[in-house]
Amino acid sequence: MKKRLYCVLIALCVTLYITSTSLFADTAEHPVIKPIPKSILDRSSEHNNYTYEFPFYDKKANTVSYKEITGRYGKWSYHIFGKDTHRVDGILISVEIIRNYKELAIRKGGNVLWENGDGSRLSFAIPNSKGDKIWCHVTARDGYYELDIVEKEIIEKKPNSIVKEMKTELDIKGKITVYSILFDFDRYNLKEQSEKPLQEIADLLLSYPVLKIEIQGHTDSQGRDDYNLKLSQRRAAVVRSHLVSLGVDPSRLTAAGYGSFRPIATDKTQEGRAKNRRVVLIEK
Repeated sequence: MKKRLYCVLIALCVTLYITSTSLFADTAEHPVIKPIPKSILDRSSEHNNYTYEFPFYDKKANTVSYKEITGRYGKWSYHIFGKDTHRVDGILISVEIIRNYKELAIRKGGNVLWENGDGSRLSFAIPNSKGDKIWCHVTARDGYYELDIVEKEIIEKKPNSIVKEMKTELDIKGKITVYSILFDFDRYNLKEQSEKPLQEIADLLLSYPVLKIEIQGHTDSQGRDDYNLKLSQRRAAVVRSHLVSLGVDPSRLTAAGYGSFRPIATDKTQEGRAKNRRVVLIEK
């Protein structure tokens, strides 16, 4: 009887420990970056507000650098047995493990940040359902691998009245036309008074993390068509860059210029030309 009670208490303690430390849906595996079939879990640990340094290849510097990502962190360690019956030890070698996760990253629409030359380490990032990314570093050796995974903790801003109005307009029309984003004449430099509407657009995107938009630049018909097209493209790109500088994930933004090819008013009057010079946000 005492032995049975002891076993029950041990099982209860283990259950409570797993429940109290688990941040993900299943402590045996990450809900998106799952273990390779036939993997056996050795150990796992999970933490909130944890910072991990992910290696990535810096093309400009032609060197390996590190990027600090803070968020929900999980570490999983596995042993892995392969399917090759001709292999004496039956294990999956490190190169095969790395190749498996490299293919997973591509399949999930992510990108490889870095991999070393001997096929034992890999880091990649894939998009998640919240409009951000899941970061993963794989360390492998023959028959064994570890996954270090971080998901950034997105703090949603509480929408203010202007943001709510913009979101309503976007929901109803599928677009927002903005006339208050201004540029220097015949240039793509933002004027100082553009700061407020750009911050409001950033607040909109930060308040609704899944929202993705196309930033469209439009001009009037004064000048050559090819020149206006390039000018509108550059202006849209500048708006995108400014929103990124305000904390918006660049993967949620695309920029396109349409020059004077999509007028909404006549170009024969000053008022009409002012209406045609605009920035439009299209929900994707």
